[in-house]
Order: sequence, then C-alpha cells, then structure tokens
Amino acid sequence: WEPEGQAAAATVAAAPTEVILSGPRTFSVDWVIKEYEDMEADVGDTIEFFYAPFHNLFIHPSNDCKKKDRILISRPADRFGSYTFTPEDAGTQVTFTCDISNGEHCRAGQILHVFVSPLAEEEPEEEEEMVVLATDIVIEAVEEPASTTTAAPLPEQFGADFVELSCPSRLKESHDIDDRATMYYALVPPQPADAKNGILCVRIEDEGTDPNNWMGFGVSSVPHEVANSEAVIGVPLNEGDDAVLKYDVEEEDIGPLVSPMRKRKQTLRNASIDMVSNPANGRYLLSEMSFSKFIDEAGETNIEPQGTSYFYYARGRSPEIGEHY
Repeated sequence: WEPEGQAAAATVAAAPTEVILSGPRTFSVDWVIKEYEDMEADVGDTIEFFYAPFHNLFIHPSNDCKKKDRILISRPADRFGSYTFTPEDAGTQVTFTCDISNGEHCRAGQILHVFVSPLAEEEPEEEEEMVVLATDIVIEAVEEPASTTTAAPLPEQFGADFVELSCPSRLKESHDIDDRATMYYALVPPQPADAKNGILCVRIEDEGTDPNNWMGFGVSSVPHEVANSEAVIGVPLNEGDDAVLKYDVEEEDIGPLVSPMRKRKQTLRNASIDMVSNPANGRYLLSEMSFSKFIDEAGETNIEPQGTSYFYYARGRSPEIGEHY
C-alpha cells in the first residue's frame, strides 16, 4: 500500500548510490516501494536509508518477508535509518525490509539483500600463542536517571540509596504478538545484582486496533491466566498522567475485574500511548504504547531477569476498558 500521490514517485526512485571514501564506504538508499538489486558490502561499511514517514526499516534474519526474529532499525517518524556491517555479518546476507501494512510493502518489492564479504584470514605470528578470553556482556547503568513523563513515585521497598536505571536508546529484541502487533523490549538487569532496580522496557506497535481503542499488556504468575495478575493499560482518550496506568486484574464470578492501582503504586516510567498517522494524507497507520516497569515490586508478579515470565496482550474493542480481542 502506498498513499495516493506517492505511487508514481516510487516507480522512478533512484537506485542505491555509493559514496566512495577512504576506508569504509557509505551507501545511500532512497527507501520506497520498488524492486532492489542485490548489493555487496564489506565489514565497516554503512548503509543509510532515507524515506517518507509511511515506511519503516527492519532487518529480517529470515532473508525474506517473514517477520520471525526481525530487528527494528527505524520507525516511520524517524524518516531515516542506518546500519554499519559488523564482523558477525561477514560472509552472510543481511536483508532489509519495510514491514508497513503487515508486510505488504515488503511483498511489493521493498526488500534489499546485502551480501557482506568474508573477512580475510589472518595468519598468526610465529612463536605466539593465541589466547581467547571469555567475556560477559554487562549492561551498564548511566549516572543520570531515566527521563519520565510523570513525577511517578518509586516502588515502596526502595530506599534512599536507590539508583534508577535507563532503557537503551533502541529496543533491539522483538516478539510478534500476532500478524498485526509486535512488542519491542529490553530487560535491564538489577545493578548491583542483589538490588531491586531492574527494569523491563517495552514498546508495542499495533496495526490491528482502532486509534481510539485501549491497549493492554499483562504480567501473570501462571501461563494462560489473566485473573489475579497485573496489567499496564493505555487509553488514548484519557489525558496526561492517566493515559497509561497500572491495573489490578482480579477474578470475579462474571470474569476478570480490572481496576487502577492506587496512586503510590503507579511507578511506570516514560509511559505514553500515541497514534501514528501518515502526514501526507492523515491516514492512520498504527497505535504505539511505550513504558518501562520495575521487574521487582512488592505485591506484584516479579519479572525474572533469568528464567520464565508470562505475559499477555489485549486490544480493546472500544475506547472504554472492557471487551477485547
């Protein structure tokens, strides 16, 4: 799908161009709906994508339009995305796609395959022993606390020496909830390890809901169970601090009863719910809910840094919290 007035421009888009510099190269791509020829690159080269705000940019490990384990590079509002090829890419194919309209743009040809040249083999110097050291990946906390949209309280068990951690600038992990919604996330573990300041950073993009309808993300201690759990629910028509809140989900005879937690339990950071539309014609594209949540809070289901946690998602059938699918 391409907005009216854009299709003609898409058919005459320029091919990817190469800017030759000393050392690593930079490739520029006019990212539109068209068929792309395969490219070749080396480790250290960078590819840049320029596009209108009704496209996005993903890497597909499947090397086709299947979205399994896809990696987000940039969103429609970014209008630009770039990627620098790493030693891990050497000798492989890296596939870039646009996944707008549930992958319709990709299937229409907006997919680019880049073959990354293998690294040259280096011969070890004589009489030297090669030593491989195993290292751990550590997510470091920043000195400044994460910015927040509200003056949200801290969880009740946190003391004066509490250090607040920040979400990474890009949420690299993703999970396809269904064929219309994707959750992007990062889990920042506690620091130090015995602290309770770990956070789960979440952004959910949903192309299958009405822009005014609510979105809900829940944490449960039991698989496939919603009752007696906690949920983060975003209601677009609610204003300000009430747009995205934490709710208790309790079991009742007529079904789960949802009620907002008391004010001192509203500890979400960077919480928002937004509608993303095409600025060219105002047409709705998707709804986006973002927040970060502490993984260990008194009286709530813990989210395990290592192990299994159970989550659920619901999209409302109306702006009022209630019936969903």
